[in-house]
Amino acid sequence: MRNFNKKLFPFTQYADMHRRNIFFALFVTVFLLLFRPFGLNVYSYERGYIIIGYGLIIWLTLLFNDFLAYRFLPGVFSEKKWTVKAQIWWAFIQLFITGITCFLYAVAINAFPQNLLSFIKIELYVLLSSIIPIVMFILIKQNYLLRQNTRQAEVLNNELHGLQKTDFVQPNANNIQFVGDNQNDRLEITPQQIHYITSQDNYFEVVWQAEQKINKKLLRGTLAKAEEAVQSFPSLFRCHRAYIVNLDKVIHVEGNAQGYRLQLQNNPEIIPVSRSRGKQMQQLLQNIR
Repeated sequence: MRNFNKKLFPFTQYADMHRRNIFFALFVTVFLLLFRPFGLNVYSYERGYIIIGYGLIIWLTLLFNDFLAYRFLPGVFSEKKWTVKAQIWWAFIQLFITGITCFLYAVAINAFPQNLLSFIKIELYVLLSSIIPIVMFILIKQNYLLRQNTRQAEVLNNELHGLQKTDFVQPNANNIQFVGDNQNDRLEITPQQIHYITSQDNYFEVVWQAEQKINKKLLRGTLAKAEEAVQSFPSLFRCHRAYIVNLDKVIHVEGNAQGYRLQLQNNPEIIPVSRSRGKQMQQLLQNIR
């Protein structure tokens, strides 16, 4: 179980959290309106707005929690470090804080008296009704994605190692010129030399190989700007929000619950692949063999 908790779990970007929060709040609201658990049956359908208020409180709580966490704890809320254990703990924390805000709302509308027993009762309502199905969903999702991505990675590795490699980039391809926001900041290299490009705050870093040596250069600008410079070369693929990789350099594909990880020739850096770009990467990799 200890090793299982350390397994990677898909990390949801902040922008995508809004859809999840809205869906969860709507689901809870509809469930409460239809089944009226936890003593909510005392409210007539004409007073359903009181129950809808709980859904609104839940949505605002999740929204606020995510904002604080992603804004002030970037070292914790990181794709590289996000595990099953982290996901379960964050779900528990979210539910506990939701219990607090629901208690405050219940006191405000005179549904519960303002005392410790009422607080404990509402926390138990929230935690016991939600934590078990949420944990089960997390475990099932992790296991499904791990098996699916591992199986597909094996297929890709067999194709990578079993067939003659044909580079996307032809030897006589034109050089690529990267220009930073400072016009004097330039780099011109051949596409075959590039291993990957990654974003570094307000900069992008180009990593390339020349004469058996790995070189790196920072240029001020966005990764989108670098992507424009390489768009005519299909092997230079935007595989992640923070990475452009040269698929001609890929020698091994690893699959896990978060998606894929790419190992490059003569380079120790492991390149992540976003879940949304996994299928496109599969098609491109299959075309180079």
